[in-house]
Amino acid sequence: MSNDNQNPNQTEGAPQRTGHGEYIDNEGFVHGAPQSSRSASTRVQLVAVGVVAVILLGVVIITKSNAQTNSKPKTANALNPTQMIVTQAAAEAVELKTSPVTVEPGSRTIHTNGVVHFSPYSTINVSPRLVGKIQSVFVKVGDHVTAGEPLADLLSSDAAIAVDTAKDADQQLKLTAVTLATARKQFVAGTPEVTAAEAAQISAHENALYTKRMLALTREQNGIGGFTDKPLTDAQSAAKQVETQLAQVLKDLQLDQKAYDRTAKLFGYGVAAKADVEVAEDTLGKQRDAVANDKEQLRIAKTTLDREQRAFSTKLYANQAVRQAQTTYEQAVIQERAAATAVTMVKAALLHDLKQAEHDYQAALADDKAAHNVLSAYDNPSSDGVIVIRSPASGVITTRNINPGQMVDQTGETPWQMMTVVNSGMVYVDAQIYEKDMLGIKVGEPVAITSEALPPHFSAKGIVDFVSPALDPATHALSVRAEIQNPSGLLKDGMFVSTVVNLGESSPFPSTPVVPLEAVVHDGNDDFVFIVSGKGKYDRRKVTLGEQRGESNVAITRGLTGKETIVTHGALYLGAGGTADN
Repeated sequence: MSNDNQNPNQTEGAPQRTGHGEYIDNEGFVHGAPQSSRSASTRVQLVAVGVVAVILLGVVIITKSNAQTNSKPKTANALNPTQMIVTQAAAEAVELKTSPVTVEPGSRTIHTNGVVHFSPYSTINVSPRLVGKIQSVFVKVGDHVTAGEPLADLLSSDAAIAVDTAKDADQQLKLTAVTLATARKQFVAGTPEVTAAEAAQISAHENALYTKRMLALTREQNGIGGFTDKPLTDAQSAAKQVETQLAQVLKDLQLDQKAYDRTAKLFGYGVAAKADVEVAEDTLGKQRDAVANDKEQLRIAKTTLDREQRAFSTKLYANQAVRQAQTTYEQAVIQERAAATAVTMVKAALLHDLKQAEHDYQAALADDKAAHNVLSAYDNPSSDGVIVIRSPASGVITTRNINPGQMVDQTGETPWQMMTVVNSGMVYVDAQIYEKDMLGIKVGEPVAITSEALPPHFSAKGIVDFVSPALDPATHALSVRAEIQNPSGLLKDGMFVSTVVNLGESSPFPSTPVVPLEAVVHDGNDDFVFIVSGKGKYDRRKVTLGEQRGESNVAITRGLTGKETIVTHGALYLGAGGTADN
């Protein structure tokens, strides 16, 4: 992966690049470049420090020239050409300062470049299996859409047929539901036929019980011989009643006769009217008729009584009554069985009707569900068969392959894509990590993304989502992928970005000596620092610069152990009088 050069006008806080492909974080740490490389920005700062030092040196020499006219400020040690010997006066003149080397932890950030890609898991191809004519298209490439938002209208004859089929299925379902409800109600509550049959069954059952009791009673009475007393008793009672009635009529006849005689006598005296005589005569005649009738009734009653007395004495009614009771009971049992059979048949008919209604309802329900499933597959078209093609998710339209008036047929085995919707709220950044940095990379590490193409303070964050198990054979680098949140949508597919992986406290890189940039002296293609080796003695040592740390420090990857004391101010003065390092 190639690295970009740092923009010298880049705002503070954004990751920087050095001239050798290194990346500088907000804390001044440099990553991603070989240790043998040198940062262009570091060299620029060294030159700037040198210019400042020369000016300061000139000022100091002018102001302190009287104090140093009789002493040599610095000389090279003849026995050790890399060692500089500086007098106290010279050191004070140039304000020579020393400090122990600082050792800082290994780099906690890894800088590299990356390329933004839309996630394949948030890319949706809109390709409904439809046949018809595109009527309207509501979006174009680049439009932001929300889930369910209309994308286009398509007129389909198949959809119109599906709408009619669903309507018919709905109507049939309603009819079968009403029929089923009626059948259930009739089965539970019964019909007039069931009610009549059950009433007849109850009546027949009660009649059977009654006749059974009467049969038992008849047999019991026949056994004790008192069963045939009733006809005789009835005949005797009737004869007695007629005799009593005749006696009363005879008394009434006497009274009526007396009344007639008195009225006739009064008529003879001229006291009573003839009409009164006629009325009394008529009443007397009726009473005589009643006496004659009661006498006849008494004769009949006595004849009946005489017959019943003969029947009783001969036991004429005994076996006849038992046989009659037996016959009556048997007929009652037959009627009860017939009534029970009638109830069973009526209820069986109701159960059959209920089962048929349930079967018809389930069939109608299945047909209705199937019809509405077809409508759902068409996204519930209008009654004239217009289907609204909707966005399956929120995102951005990246491709559009349909136009109004276009005929489409998506019923093929591999339908083409009408549109593509991409949810850019989350993107992938693919990057490559050099071998020297890959030790600290693992899934879940936080990642920050910046780009010179975006606003100065823009920064997107995410995590490492994937680490390749092998190196790229072409670049010999480790491929990693970061999942980055992109709510603003500023990160575009294919965009180059600067990527910083924050390793945190778990950084696997070793501790590194760090010195001020002012302590480094550049000579040819090499860099040096001066180490305090004794009083007034300074050894020049070749070092290899690493990543820049902050604004004014630089890491030393080779040449220092971290236990040395070095010149941190005035090193340029010492370097100007020294000899080349062997």
